[in-house]
Amino acid sequence: MTPSLRIDIAGRSLAEATLERLHSMVIDEDLQLPAAFTLRFYDDACTLTDGETFAIGAAVTIACGIANQPGPPLKLLDGEITGIELELSEQAPVLAIHGYDLMHRLHRGIRTRAFVEQTDRDVISKIASEAGLTVRFGGGIGGVTHDHLMQVGQSDYAFIRQLARRNGYSIFWDDGVIRCEPPRIEPRRSVVKQWPDDLIAFRTRLSAAGQVDSVEVRAWDMRAKRAVVGRAATMTRWHTIGAKRVAGELASSAFRRAAQTLVSGRPMATQREAEAHAQAVLDEINGDSLRAEGVCPGDPRIRAACQLTVRGGARRFDGTYTVTTVRHSYRAGDYRTTFGVNGRRPGDMLGTLDEDGRAARPVQGVVPAIVTSNDDPEGLGRVKLTFPWLDEALASGWARVAAPGAGKARGLVLLPEVNDEVLVAFEHGDINRPYVVGGLWNGSDKHDIAQPIADGAVNRRVLRTRTGHTLTFDDASGAGHAAIEIKTSGGLRLLLSDGDRTIVLKSAQHTITLDDAGAAVTIESSGDLLFKAQGKLGLAGGGSRLELGPGGVKLESAANLTLQGTGQVALSGATTEVKASAMLTIQGSLVRIN
Repeated sequence: MTPSLRIDIAGRSLAEATLERLHSMVIDEDLQLPAAFTLRFYDDACTLTDGETFAIGAAVTIACGIANQPGPPLKLLDGEITGIELELSEQAPVLAIHGYDLMHRLHRGIRTRAFVEQTDRDVISKIASEAGLTVRFGGGIGGVTHDHLMQVGQSDYAFIRQLARRNGYSIFWDDGVIRCEPPRIEPRRSVVKQWPDDLIAFRTRLSAAGQVDSVEVRAWDMRAKRAVVGRAATMTRWHTIGAKRVAGELASSAFRRAAQTLVSGRPMATQREAEAHAQAVLDEINGDSLRAEGVCPGDPRIRAACQLTVRGGARRFDGTYTVTTVRHSYRAGDYRTTFGVNGRRPGDMLGTLDEDGRAARPVQGVVPAIVTSNDDPEGLGRVKLTFPWLDEALASGWARVAAPGAGKARGLVLLPEVNDEVLVAFEHGDINRPYVVGGLWNGSDKHDIAQPIADGAVNRRVLRTRTGHTLTFDDASGAGHAAIEIKTSGGLRLLLSDGDRTIVLKSAQHTITLDDAGAAVTIESSGDLLFKAQGKLGLAGGGSRLELGPGGVKLESAANLTLQGTGQVALSGATTEVKASAMLTIQGSLVRIN
């Protein structure tokens, strides 16, 4: 019995005469890729090719009945035409119409942008809506809110698939919506096939190679300063068959040794995110434990993600499988369905390239960036950046700044200024985790240190602030060198010179010099000079001493003491005593006593 077939183009069913010219039809579905279709028509006079029925962008709906059974056609695919091909040969011309489901729109173009304070679910929904598509979620994807998430050099499809995959979810097209769900959540359909009645061929394989019992994901939480650890030890079952053990259970039982996979090359913000990723990795590894492929008379109910129950074979392999790939082929009234069970990994070269090609590569090495903000709201000394080589308008999240000696209440605090060029590295190559490792000079921003190098040796090392405060280390030898100098932008200066054997403290009007070479200390002032102490203040030299204190002033001389003034000299006190152990001489042109 020839199954019924209906093909709608732009909302109108193809005429029976056009359907009679159908050479063949192929529809491919894959949980890792957009569904694709090819319709081939005999076109003797090229009337279909030159007609207006098949236009790029036209909506296409394909429905087919179940082979060897009466009944109306069931929808196989809704998509749109993306390509038209004419084949001329010795035989009749053939027109080939190619297209995909609407998710192909997400493959158009490579984009770079950022999402702020959004979950994976938020991002997937936003990207889909931009293409005029709707997402139906199954399970609890997207519980972690990301401070900053970047899509860098990726198609929208590659990016949302990356987000779904790290949560253990699949992305596929179904009945006019994108479905994003984990395995075995809300199965699309359940179909039963009995061998050999309605199952032409079926091959299945159970393998313990490469299987593990658990996955541990480890990352770093910089806020809590501790490791983030997520573990998964129970595989999400895609299939239920007669075999008692599969995947890691089978491997550990057969080889008498448990095995664990450690994932440590991907940043994780929270333990919840790490646990979700650990589960996704475990499911992906162990999903390869059971593979199958089969052929049956055409059945449009068999679709990617459906549950297919196989009976009539060995009890070990009878059971329910989750279908991951399907091909529906129709030619000359012969309709067949080929299906596959291929785990969580792409089953063809296109899927492999899409996952591991340009869009999935980490950022290698270090890159230049420009600082756009250094006002970290958490006070962690972080900065925001733009990458002009990538997108001048795209800002990063907060990037940590590497600093010498950084630690609790210590370290060299030298944050970059806004508009500085800096060198940036990325944690495990993830552009969402930047680290500033240093600042850079360039053709516009040059240092202005005079002659820092002589004969290949760096003689001057300078720390200079934005306003001009400097700390200079001079390693040259000789007079005027071998020194450390601190200088403010206003001209205040402290010089410690091994070359001159001096210490000089200088302001605009005052200078203090400690001169070891001249064995002298010099204090100079163009204004007043005041020495002040809460206790005693003393001056001593050559055995003589002057002491000023709360009890009075005491002046002692080891030899003669001379008080001389060109004007009046007065001694005054409540009581005054003049005393000599030998002769006392008082001399003047006129001496008055009392």
